[in-house]
Amino acid sequence: MQNSGHPTKLNSCVREEERENVWCRLKELYLELFLSAQEVWQDKNTPGRLAVYASLSKLVKFYLDVADEETMKICQDAASEAKFLGKGALDEEQHRDTSARINEIRKNIGDAERGKKDLADSS
Repeated sequence: MQNSGHPTKLNSCVREEERENVWCRLKELYLELFLSAQEVWQDKNTPGRLAVYASLSKLVKFYLDVADEETMKICQDAASEAKFLGKGALDEEQHRDTSARINEIRKNIGDAERGKKDLADSS
């Protein structure tokens, strides 16, 4: 039997399982990155440390179908903590970079939340 190019239910389940496996592996890798980032950048408002959370928040958007609320909350909390700390010991350029990362995280997570809602509504 020739595949007509249309995904079958089985193919769909396999694809979903693969995406779930990739997402789980990504979360494991990011946990390692977070631990390293905490050692390198001890202040929660440093641009480098927030860049790790920003990249994860971007991945949440690409893996909406399997991304979990806990991961989104981790990213949101990192942005909120950095915002709360304010400028602190950062110079002007670092503070601008931090603000940009905070905005990026918030936008990505906001987009992801809307996307997950749209996915749920279409199910």
